[in-house]
Amino acid sequence: MQALLEEAIETLRRKRFLEQVNAAYASLRRDVKAWEAVERERREWDQTLLDGLAVHEPRGRYDAGAKRAPRRKRT
Repeated sequence: MQALLEEAIETLRRKRFLEQVNAAYASLRRDVKAWEAVERERREWDQTLLDGLAVHEPRGRYDAGAKRAPRRKRT
């Protein structure tokens, strides 16, 4: 019962977090100047995605060598 309650609380916490993030982005989009600044920054970051890599080189994950804990199965 304790594990079930912990999982329900974590699910609710994540749901609320994502709802708050979505609300913040919606608010940001309503501010034209602020949204343009975000878009400008994204374009600048997009230019660095392949910085220093040849086109044929795969983009690896930063933690490619790190072991991850197995994910819990949802029921």
